[in-house]
Amino acid sequence: MSSADTSTPAHRPPISDIEAQLYYVGLPSRPILVARTGYDRWEMPTGPGAWLPDKELRTVGIHNLNEVWEERVAPAIHNTLELNRVEWTSTDVARIGYVGESAATIVIWIGVKPGTLSRDYGHTVALQCKEILTTAGIHDVEVEIRESIVTRYGGPPLEKSVHSYNPMADMLEPLTPTLRLFISNARTPERQGTGGFYVTDEKGQLFLITARHVLFLRKNNAIYNRTNISSPRVDILLLGPSAFEQHLETIVQSILKKRMIMDYQEKWIAECGEAWPGRPDAQSVLTKANEAIAAFQKHYDYLVKHWSDRRNRILGFVLFAPPIAVDVDEQGEPGYTKDYALIQIDREKIVRSDFIGNAIDLGTEIPPDDFTLLMFPNSRNRHNFHYPQDRLLKIRGLISEEEMRRPKMLDKDGYPCLLVMKRGFSTGLTLGRANEFVSYVQNYDPDAPPETSREWAIYSYDRKFSPFSEKGDSGSGIFDCLGRLGGLLTAGCRGQTPFTDITYATPASYILESLRAHGFNVTIEIPLSA
Repeated sequence: MSSADTSTPAHRPPISDIEAQLYYVGLPSRPILVARTGYDRWEMPTGPGAWLPDKELRTVGIHNLNEVWEERVAPAIHNTLELNRVEWTSTDVARIGYVGESAATIVIWIGVKPGTLSRDYGHTVALQCKEILTTAGIHDVEVEIRESIVTRYGGPPLEKSVHSYNPMADMLEPLTPTLRLFISNARTPERQGTGGFYVTDEKGQLFLITARHVLFLRKNNAIYNRTNISSPRVDILLLGPSAFEQHLETIVQSILKKRMIMDYQEKWIAECGEAWPGRPDAQSVLTKANEAIAAFQKHYDYLVKHWSDRRNRILGFVLFAPPIAVDVDEQGEPGYTKDYALIQIDREKIVRSDFIGNAIDLGTEIPPDDFTLLMFPNSRNRHNFHYPQDRLLKIRGLISEEEMRRPKMLDKDGYPCLLVMKRGFSTGLTLGRANEFVSYVQNYDPDAPPETSREWAIYSYDRKFSPFSEKGDSGSGIFDCLGRLGGLLTAGCRGQTPFTDITYATPASYILESLRAHGFNVTIEIPLSA
């Protein structure tokens, strides 16, 4: 907990071991605090029933810092960190507050490599960064430094999606062309990721975009461009060995659960007799469970017969993948991370008559009414949205970088917000809040100087929800509640635990511009008659 502190920030008592460990209790990765500015004093609750309330990350909203962050404050902070030889990993802007409390301090949240910065020296650096804010006329924003690392998350035609009422809905979803394809380089199938979004060219050829680091090791960071059709292909495997076995095991477990339901209902029917009022309902449940088992078993047998051979799970091949790099503008400011690959889809893999283009399967995890209220918390935004009957939210258009910085949607309190979602290999469908402030990541390479990149930052929806992403979700597309494509998920930051605090993405508009600059005239608008 925090309380008023009469000491000045420059003479704050050193952070204790227990404060360093527990200051961020409640955040997914619970990073270790190194240093912070501000006047409040952290205290460990004492006495009977004492407990430490959880903290949470929130997006910032509109603030004066928006006007000076990218052009003035962030470059000055990065320069200060480098002059002090701080091995920093990321700089984010966030509100950090206690769950259930409306007030939350705006913080410049600096990540550093674990074990590289002492608390005393970190405090000196934090004060220097605070002075940058003061000089820029920003007096209500604090600086906090924490230990954190950034991780880049590493046959027959596809099936047709089915309605939620169909017991096969969840079983078929990984095998449909909706935007959650589990993919890997066929040569390194243990490195799995997610297909992000489709594009097509003027000839109607279909492509899939994913993160380059899902398919290629970082040490092989040369440009890949398959200009010669006779050269060997880098094939893309749908469902690597572990993912395929996991999918089969999911079916087996589903069959077992349905059999348990059948056993339970059969006992009730036998014990209660013909006169039992609940007999018709129990019989209906029994019949549906039996039908589901038959469908699951048929699907299992089909997969074993037709999909077990890895050659039948080849989705296509890599056509183009630029090196993972960061462009620099004319003023020397960093651009976004260029971490993408263009996969050409084998024509026989997708039945075009069944293909509906870019669409995200909203799945069965979140009921339609809950989804609508979560993604449209303000009724002023909700009037044009209708939950799709087939669960497939069609993706149309792009979220502009301007709107990423100045959202037009409203949260439940009437403040601007940008609510987003993704469906990834590891965590499935998750909801999140896109931050209005660009984040920065320091990329380290043992064979080259560090590179700073800017990132589109996504926070968890709130404390009740799991982190927005984990390893294996790299390459996922990120979309807003209106079905517009925002970006490609590439990385995340974390502290002591393996859970992600902030997800990083590259705007889709930047990727499409890069592709066109390399001669690929592609669009996300897929002609369905092709």
